[in-house]
Amino acid sequence: MFIGILVISMIDRNKIKLDLVVAILAVIIAVASSFVFSGSVGVIIATLIASTVGMVLEKWK
Repeated sequence: MFIGILVISMIDRNKIKLDLVVAILAVIIAVASSFVFSGSVGVIIATLIASTVGMVLEKWK
């Protein structure tokens, strides 16, 4: 259900390229940080970093 809402919101934004870059970045960071920290902490770190990068890219692009 949540994936469907995410896909619909991504399509409506017309910035699919930026959304995909941020999503891929979040996955990479989550996997990399899960080697150092626990899985839950890795997801939180990935969320914070990817959302910050997405905001910066959208603001200054």
